[in-house]
Amino acid sequence: MSFAPFKIIALSQSENWMRFREEFQARAFFLTENHHQIFSSSAALLRELGPIRMRNAVELLEEKLRPYYPKKTWKFTKASDEDVAEVLFTGLLDVAYDMYAIYARTTEEAKETGLRMPRKKDGNSYEILWKGKKDKAFNTLPRQARLILEFFKEKQDAGIRLDQVSAEKLIEEIRGQLKTKQGPWRVFKFYQARLIQGDFLRLRNIV
Repeated sequence: MSFAPFKIIALSQSENWMRFREEFQARAFFLTENHHQIFSSSAALLRELGPIRMRNAVELLEEKLRPYYPKKTWKFTKASDEDVAEVLFTGLLDVAYDMYAIYARTTEEAKETGLRMPRKKDGNSYEILWKGKKDKAFNTLPRQARLILEFFKEKQDAGIRLDQVSAEKLIEEIRGQLKTKQGPWRVFKFYQARLIQGDFLRLRNIV
């Protein structure tokens, strides 16, 4: 079965980039007040994010976006705003998360295991499913994602409950190791969907 190409990207409130095949799908997925975070072109992306925020996004995504650079010597720090926006938009159409696929999968798992899907932002806790094995799946994760996963596993093994409030405070301990201008929690939220998709962690609803 062939599918239509992805044409829309969107930025969630938790700083996750998503991709959609049609704009109506993105609008159905997002609350009305967040529709300004849905983009159908690089120009729209630049207008909404602005040059500084857009370049920060490229810096955070540099490993994934490098194949979309116009040439090997291209540097986003020296390129025009329009060129940076084009690289970001084009790359995200390929590498952003297909949230319809992820949601369909986690919903089915919830039905099979009897778990409830999380409903409230403050009512979520994180369960680390990764067993500590540094296999191919783990090693293909970006360095920052591996550091965060190892850190949270260490805390979970020590008996610390990783609810959203405590996790956001704890992750500040590895701010220096992440080597990024972005805050540690923002970096984690960017990788969260990928870690869930890869069965490294899951969200649980606190009851």
